[in-house]
Amino acid sequence: MVDLSKSKVPYIRSDVSLSKYAQSSYLRDGDIVIADTAEDYTVGKAVEIVGVADVKALSGLHTIPCRPKISFAPMYLGYFINSKRFRTQILPLVQGTKVSSINKSEILKTSIAFPSFGVQSQIATMLYALDHRIDICQACVQGLARTKEALLQQLFI
Repeated sequence: MVDLSKSKVPYIRSDVSLSKYAQSSYLRDGDIVIADTAEDYTVGKAVEIVGVADVKALSGLHTIPCRPKISFAPMYLGYFINSKRFRTQILPLVQGTKVSSINKSEILKTSIAFPSFGVQSQIATMLYALDHRIDICQACVQGLARTKEALLQQLFI
């Protein structure tokens, strides 16, 4: 997930005219942005956009913006698109040797499995809570590593 209300994202310079972009081109909550080019198998990785509110955001270079035609529970699609089940569909569609890429027509060949909206919501909520706990644990590990390094410096002067 990329929460535009909390994330620092690259911006368009104020002297660049945005008049050529239709209102429908701007990202909305629930949109998926897929990396269409990479030098490794990160091609096809994606993020779900959340927290748009009043932020005007466009998809950047080497990305494909996708807007679902049906409603999904917030965050469900972002988790599904990055699941092993979806990645196994994407990887055979990737082209190139040194630089890998995928295009819109290939992405259209994939399918998305989804339960009822309520179950989607439960799945997304559980996975988000796990991500939050992982973030907390990683911060704790980093803090402990810094403490250890500081102690080692003090103990062996």
